[in-house]
Amino acid sequence: DRVLVSPQQLIEQWRDLEQQLAVFALAVAHVNDAGRWADDGSVTMKSWMRNQLRMSDQQAGGWLGQAGMLNRFEHIGEAALEGVLSQGHLAELRRLDRPKYRNLLREVQSELVEVVSTLDVQSAATACDVWRQRADAVLDEGAPPAEPVRSLSFQRAGDRQLLARLSFDDAAATEFEQAIDTALTWEGNAEGRSLAQRRADALFDVVAFFNRNHSTASTPRHHAHITLSLDASSLDGPTAVHGRTGRLVATECADAALCDCVLHTVLRDPHGTPVGFGRARYTVPRALFRQVAARDGGCRFPGCNRPVAHCEAHHITYWRNGGGTDYGNLVLLCSRHHHLVHRQHLRLALQPDGVLDVVWPSGAVRLSQPRGAPPRTRAA
Repeated sequence: DRVLVSPQQLIEQWRDLEQQLAVFALAVAHVNDAGRWADDGSVTMKSWMRNQLRMSDQQAGGWLGQAGMLNRFEHIGEAALEGVLSQGHLAELRRLDRPKYRNLLREVQSELVEVVSTLDVQSAATACDVWRQRADAVLDEGAPPAEPVRSLSFQRAGDRQLLARLSFDDAAATEFEQAIDTALTWEGNAEGRSLAQRRADALFDVVAFFNRNHSTASTPRHHAHITLSLDASSLDGPTAVHGRTGRLVATECADAALCDCVLHTVLRDPHGTPVGFGRARYTVPRALFRQVAARDGGCRFPGCNRPVAHCEAHHITYWRNGGGTDYGNLVLLCSRHHHLVHRQHLRLALQPDGVLDVVWPSGAVRLSQPRGAPPRTRAA
């Protein structure tokens, strides 16, 4: 009976819930200010919420942010308790809750609530943007323009997924959107990814492109120095440890890195203690990479049009399985498709004419034509 409701009843349920959430947020502020979260030995309110309320750090941080705002601005808090402001409205107002604006916001909060409460959330977002621009004009009058405040926070979840939250000013947002649009790919009628997935893949490509083409201290062909610690006896299914973070790296990621990377030899004693660090060597020499690039012309995964600058060399017969680092055993793959080949255990076969057979475990086969050579001129 609680689930089988009419649309109007659902609206009423949500409005009641929003008011309860406002009460909850202010209760969070009260417990936080009183320091009662330390009663069970917790070191922060966030850790207490994680342990006692079964929240993620991201959820706890969000509630602490809302609690602080409602506690800080009494008119906004009262409007939330009365149901005048929705959760969507509060999310937009929270973007104004910055140290720079707080004194001014405290003075005009009543008038701002009156305006925002009459608007839908999208219009409220625009109104808050306009208010912030006018506040900047007032606060920065006579002062040099302030550097835009941008933020990026991210953390690894338990399943190795990276969870991120970013906030960009208009200039950075415009550049970001353009970069994603430029890197966006579409695989025609065979495309099965959602727009969100395609955008995430585009960001992956942008980051991987930078790692291979940055201008800071690096190696020829701009290999990024990613230190992985592996046991030579386990190369048939490598379990690597990231040298900087100490985090385990998935087998397919280690495999992809071993295809075309910088290798350093670490000599260890019988107890595993490092006693020497050898010189680096490249698994794919520059001249050989250029030869393969001249044939392939970019990523060889069927349907992909990524150019050479986005690509890595992939050993058709895996390097750890004794595959040679030679022209006939190498093809170019962009980062996304390189990891896909290793993750899905696709079998690649290079024909003498350069055609690449890509075979799925199901037996399905797709062909990829080399596109590095210039087009031939037809005979008159």
